[in-house]
Amino acid sequence: MIVFKPVLRRIVVSLVPIGLAWLAWRTHQSGHNWGDDFALYLRQAASLLGGTSVSDVIADNHYMLEHSYRFEFSPPVYPWGWPLILAIPVRLVGLDVDQLKLVSLTLFVAMLFVFYIYSVRRVGVWRTVVGVLLIGTSPIYIDWTEVLLSELPFMVFAFAALIAIDRTRGLWTSSWWSGAGAGVLAAAAFSVRREGLALLVAIGVAIVADRVLADKKRRWRSLAPFLSFATVVVLLQIVLPSTLVPIYSENTIMNIVRFGNNIVQQIGEMLGLDSPKIGWIVVILGFAGWALALLSDWRKHAPTVAYLLTVMVMAGSFFIQSERYFSTAVPLLILGLLMIPSLFAGERRGLVGVLAAVVVLLVAPLVWLNTATALAEAELTGPSNALVKVGPNHLEAVEMFEAVREQSATDDVIGFFKARAMTLYTDRRSVQIAETDPLNPIPQFDLLVLRTDKIPDEDRVDIDKDYEVVWFNETFELLDPRP
Repeated sequence: MIVFKPVLRRIVVSLVPIGLAWLAWRTHQSGHNWGDDFALYLRQAASLLGGTSVSDVIADNHYMLEHSYRFEFSPPVYPWGWPLILAIPVRLVGLDVDQLKLVSLTLFVAMLFVFYIYSVRRVGVWRTVVGVLLIGTSPIYIDWTEVLLSELPFMVFAFAALIAIDRTRGLWTSSWWSGAGAGVLAAAAFSVRREGLALLVAIGVAIVADRVLADKKRRWRSLAPFLSFATVVVLLQIVLPSTLVPIYSENTIMNIVRFGNNIVQQIGEMLGLDSPKIGWIVVILGFAGWALALLSDWRKHAPTVAYLLTVMVMAGSFFIQSERYFSTAVPLLILGLLMIPSLFAGERRGLVGVLAAVVVLLVAPLVWLNTATALAEAELTGPSNALVKVGPNHLEAVEMFEAVREQSATDDVIGFFKARAMTLYTDRRSVQIAETDPLNPIPQFDLLVLRTDKIPDEDRVDIDKDYEVVWFNETFELLDPRP
């Protein structure tokens, strides 16, 4: 039995993330949704291995931002970390998004494994498995396996960096190489999503907590993580330039107060419960757990708390609220909640066991509910149903893109409500229009594409007067501006 327990533990730990990936795959519906961040990521990935050049991709996106009805919906170019991961898969399978989703699924498994490795030293095996199950059955995290966005790779690198910071504790001055790994992983996370800057804060707090600055002879070695971070970022910036830190005029720390209830509701939704009350409970208990951890051993836990607070402030300050920005924050809040039994009960093992059992019993129904929801979704829309998402891969959209290529010249500009998707699938420059008010203001375009059911009645007369319908199907109209 002494031999069997570790073996059983390893089997469970290995099978849980794989089983969760299988559950996520069961929910997948063919195609991609209209959210077109993925389109720019794919164009950037394709540019790395031939086809459209990197400079052309950047120029096309600059043109779109300069001539669209609004410009603060996309940076000129995304960080290159995610496109670098996608580059070879895109070269192998092209724009087959269903096959490319296997990359997201693989990263989902990797994310669950690195979260396990990070958490197990704090709450032990079985509570960590509960945390993995809660994250892995979350409808939001499952949805991320079905899109080609940057949340999952960011989580992999961010948690790996936090592990490296943990393991480097007390070793920052032992050699230049000790902290370099943490800096490289932080740079990798930053090169996927700019929230990775929060990892530099965590490293700085870890160095202060370890009293590194008191060692006058060797304290300069603590610069290693910052130097390795800067080296990776600068080299990547030289080879593949991108917007280092996007600045949006509407971003402000006051958005945390303004959108407070929305933020906590989204946190609740990430756990499968559409309720701001649940979100508040998770936030309060999560931070309570980390507060107890700081009281127990502040030097050990301060770097993670610094990262969590920084990333929460960064995410909450954004003018558009989205679950995406809290991707690493929610698992850390869950971990804080799972730590409460051990930290509250101290050395009283019996009480620790009772409290841990209570936490597990509270979480288990939610895991069960989320699993049942995922299975029900799989039954309705999963791969076996051969349904295609409403988006750029749906039949009507595929027909529309083909018609755009036939009805336009290669240097024409297309007006569309998802400009980056239009450029990806037609190789035409595009500008973004306000679909509910496509003629105000009027962007510059040679061909206008509208969804028929989205054309406002008050615009129909002006459209019929000033534009000629050159092609249509059940969903889309192609409109040529009349001379």
